[in-house]
Amino acid sequence: MDHDQAVPDRSPAPRAQRVDRLYQLGIAALLAVFLIAKLPTLATPYYWDEAAAYVMPALWLADEGLHHALPGLHPPSKFFGHPPGIYVAMAALYRVFGHDIRVTHAFAVALAVGALYLTYRVGRVVAGAEAGLLAAVLLALSPLFFAQAGLLHGDMTVTALGLAATLFYLQERRALYLITATALVLSKETGIGIVAAIGAYHVLFRNERPERIREAALLFTPAIALAAFFAATWLTTGQVLNNPYFAENSLGAASIAQLRSVSAWLFERQGRWILTVATALALFERPPLGDNKPTLMAILVLPFWLAFSLIYFLPRYLLAVFPYVCILAATALVASSRRSRWIPVAALLGTALLFAREVTGERATVGNYEMNLGYVEVVNVHVAAARWLEENHAQVSIGAAWPLSLVLSHPRLGYVDKPLDITSAADRGEHPDLLVWSSPGGSENRELLARATSEGWRPVQRFGRGAKTAVVFAPPKAP
Repeated sequence: MDHDQAVPDRSPAPRAQRVDRLYQLGIAALLAVFLIAKLPTLATPYYWDEAAAYVMPALWLADEGLHHALPGLHPPSKFFGHPPGIYVAMAALYRVFGHDIRVTHAFAVALAVGALYLTYRVGRVVAGAEAGLLAAVLLALSPLFFAQAGLLHGDMTVTALGLAATLFYLQERRALYLITATALVLSKETGIGIVAAIGAYHVLFRNERPERIREAALLFTPAIALAAFFAATWLTTGQVLNNPYFAENSLGAASIAQLRSVSAWLFERQGRWILTVATALALFERPPLGDNKPTLMAILVLPFWLAFSLIYFLPRYLLAVFPYVCILAATALVASSRRSRWIPVAALLGTALLFAREVTGERATVGNYEMNLGYVEVVNVHVAAARWLEENHAQVSIGAAWPLSLVLSHPRLGYVDKPLDITSAADRGEHPDLLVWSSPGGSENRELLARATSEGWRPVQRFGRGAKTAVVFAPPKAP
C-alpha cells in the first residue's frame, strides 16, 4: 500500500462543514427563488394604506426636505402618528434615485428577503442550521408574508429590524443590538414589543448572569428614543397619537372576538395550525425543545398577541412575530424528526399545499385582500377603471370614494397620467357627472352605492368580477 497516497478525511469536522455548506446553499436558493417570485410585483401601482399612509408622506418629505420629519416641522397627522424612520429612509431613496414605483417595491422586497435570511440566522442560533432553514421556508410559505413582501408598509421593516436585533442579542453584540433596536422603534412604534420581550427574557431566564438586571436596563434603552419621539410630538402638537383614523375611531378594541381573531392569525389561519400542532407535540419531547432559547421565541410573540387583543388590529401588524412562530415550529419539527423523518416532510408539504390554495386570493376574504395576492387583482381592476375614465371622461367631474378617490387624484401612485376631477361621493350637495364605486372599498363606498341606487344612477361600465369590482355610474335619464 502506498502510504504517501492522500486519504480522504472522514473525520466529523469536514463532514459537518460539508453539511453546513449545503444549508448555506439551501438558504441562498430559497432567497433567489423568493426574489424571482416577487419580481412581477415591482411595478404594481401602490395599494390602499401603502399609498396613503406610507408613499404619499414619503413623497412629501422628499419634496420638502428630510429635516421636516422632526416633530413640529410637519403637519401633525402627516405621518399618521408613526415615528419617522421608514419615511426618512424612503424619502432619502427618492432624493437619490428619484421616485419610481419599482424603487419603492424593490426596497420592500429587500426587507422581506432580509427577514427570510435573518430568520435562518436566528433559527440557526436557536436550534441549528436545519431548523433555521426550515423556519425560513415556513415563513416564505406564509401567504400574508409573501403578499406583504411586495408592499411598502412599516410592518415588514419591524419584522426585519426585529430579527436583526434578536440575532445581535443572541450573539451578545450589544452595540449592534442597540443601534438596530433604536432604528426598530423609530421605524414603527410596534417595535417596542420586540425590545420589551428581549429585556424581559434577559431578566427572567438569564439567571447565570449576576448582572442581568443592569444588563436588561441597557437592553431597554432603545425605548428612550421612542419615548423622546412621543414627548416631542406631544410638546409640539398637544397630542401623543396624531393618527387621523383614531380621531373618528376608537384605538381600544378589547373583546373576545378580537382575541379570537388575533389568536387565529397567529396560530391557525393560512396553515399556521400545522405549525401550532407541531410545536405542541414537541412539548412531549425530553427535554422539551432543548435549551431556553426557544423560550425567547415564545416571549417575543407575547407582546403582540396581548397588545393587539386589546387595541385596533390588522393581520399585517402580526407579521413581526411570524418568524418566531416559524422558528418554534421548525425547532419542534427537527426534534420530532428523531422519531421519523416523515413528520417534518409531511408538515412542510401540508404547509406548501395550503400556501398554494390561499396565496392567490381567489377564495373569499374579509378585508382588502392585502393578506394574499388578491390585492394585485384589485389593483388591476382599479387600474382598468382609472385608464377608462382618463381616456373617456378626463374633463368631467367624478364622484368617488376611498381608495379610488386617492389614486385617481395623484398620478405618482401609478393609476393615471394626470389627476382627474374628483369630488366626494358621500356629499349629496356635490353633483358629479359620473360616480365610480369599488369593492373592496372604504366605508364611503357604501354611501356612494346607496346614493346611486336611491337616485337611479345607471351602471355604464363594469370592471373585474365577484368581490373585486369597480362600476361606473351615469346620472339617471331625464324623464
